[in-house]
Amino acid sequence: MPSESVPVRWLEPPQHQYGTTFGLPWHKGRYKSGDTTFTCTTDNGQEVPLQTWVTAYWPDDSIKWTAHAIPAGDAPKDGYIVHAGPNHEVPPSNEPQSGGGLRIQDSADAITVSTGAVTATFPKAGHTLISRLINSAGRTVCTNGHLVLLTQSAIADDDDGDVLASPITHRKLTSTIASTTTLSHSTGPIRTTIKITGHHQTPNNPQEPLHSLLPFTLLITLHAHSPLLRLHLTHTISLEGEGNTTTIRGLALRLAAIPLAPAAPFNHHVRLTTTGPAPLLAEAAQGLTGLWKDPGAAVREAQVEQRKWYGFWDHGDIMHTYDADRHTWRYDVGGYAWDNSELSPDLWLWLYFLRTGRADVYRMAEALTRHTGEVDVYHLGKYKGLGTRHGVQHWSDSCKQARISNALYRRYFYYLSGGDERVGDLMEETLETEKTFLTLDPYRKVRKDRDTYRPDPTALTISLGTDWSALAAAWFIEWQRRGPKWEEAKNKLLTTIKGIGSLRNGFVTGQVTYNLLKGEISPPAEDPENNGVVKISHLSAMFGLFEICSDILDSLEVDTPPGFKKAWLDYCYYFNAPAEEQIARFG
Repeated sequence: MPSESVPVRWLEPPQHQYGTTFGLPWHKGRYKSGDTTFTCTTDNGQEVPLQTWVTAYWPDDSIKWTAHAIPAGDAPKDGYIVHAGPNHEVPPSNEPQSGGGLRIQDSADAITVSTGAVTATFPKAGHTLISRLINSAGRTVCTNGHLVLLTQSAIADDDDGDVLASPITHRKLTSTIASTTTLSHSTGPIRTTIKITGHHQTPNNPQEPLHSLLPFTLLITLHAHSPLLRLHLTHTISLEGEGNTTTIRGLALRLAAIPLAPAAPFNHHVRLTTTGPAPLLAEAAQGLTGLWKDPGAAVREAQVEQRKWYGFWDHGDIMHTYDADRHTWRYDVGGYAWDNSELSPDLWLWLYFLRTGRADVYRMAEALTRHTGEVDVYHLGKYKGLGTRHGVQHWSDSCKQARISNALYRRYFYYLSGGDERVGDLMEETLETEKTFLTLDPYRKVRKDRDTYRPDPTALTISLGTDWSALAAAWFIEWQRRGPKWEEAKNKLLTTIKGIGSLRNGFVTGQVTYNLLKGEISPPAEDPENNGVVKISHLSAMFGLFEICSDILDSLEVDTPPGFKKAWLDYCYYFNAPAEEQIARFG
């Protein structure tokens, strides 16, 4: 086994080092998890405590991606070097390792984590998520950390006047814990993540039916020696059938603060600002000229930064199409407003980052990944695992498809960030996507037999482009991560690959019959003898098909089921081939 040293640099050097997690890729066949030791030093050889866990494997069980955590320190170093080698090898350093310092006590009632700089207690039942936070001096900083959810039964309209058909009912709900656990795969001497799940409940009325529809997940990450808690707070809210009777008007994590010392009176100041470059308070507008001229490339390229597109539901997304006549984005035209992963910006932004290493591209891609994975996708109910097509609102379009919730859009950030736990959960959710084909036919609006078609789990119609590529991505990533369903995912991936390879026209077939129970692909219903069907669209490959097929072939190599590689190469070649060659091959 060869030894290897990988330099790691900051994209944006922080002012303080409060603990960091990051990911690294490794060549196929080079390192095995049980035989390899990972250590870390600074550029000048000073050893840094390192916690390592595997986030992805190659098909031969060698390590593909690792996650690494380093503790908080006095100041961030310019760079670090991660060393990989056999277990008996330890790279030389100028200073002995100081150890992690994270202490975890898991009792029947609570989990207490001490980083060395702060101690936090997380109850396992009740309404309080963080019961106490104590600093290194032994003083209690805050108590009674809980979630608050505010709802109302309707929205008042100015046209309604003073009279409403029914009075508006306001509710205040608080968190009720279902479980509090540590995530074992990423828990060690340097880093741990606490996962708290539950639902929102109205105090004094625990039988309110609304409660079961308002679950939450709270992820709290702590690093050794760090005084900070990193919170990933996710409210997943399902209001099926109650959209007109229950409106969310507020979400919060509330902590009861305890002052460290008697507070002295001080002056309060208010700062006023806007999201645009114009000042809020200024003299009256003066006459302008050239208002409708082309603003130039610099203005167009600065759209995301200038407009911000702020909002609880909007942050991170981008608009689909610009209206050249009105000189604004088509925010009010269905199918043109919020992009919702149309044409896969989630993919090409991450590929652009990997080629450039630009910090601003990383931040934009991260924000887009978090938005599209959370807001644009259903996490509960009969549509769980599906995403919503681009539209005026993030969930307004009636087109709900697997291409929008594609796990491929999340994996770049997942691996680069060192296995972000929430994004990992979102990728795992997409394993349930295929079940939605029994509830919602993706082709119900264009199907000629829509009046008689009934979904059959042994004979579902799916697209080899937008549907299979999303399913294959979920299976492939689950297999790589060795998740709880990886063996089933591996079997379905390999079985469907074999089925595609057996089709006379391969990917050019377009739509096929899918047996959900066995994971088998066969010719479409109109071609039971597999004589060959041609049904393709330029959009078929625009939602991750190229990326997932390339990854599959690169990973499996000679173990790829027969016929699949040829089917893929045929598709790639003949798509832009001369018409004579297309006719000669496909008829």
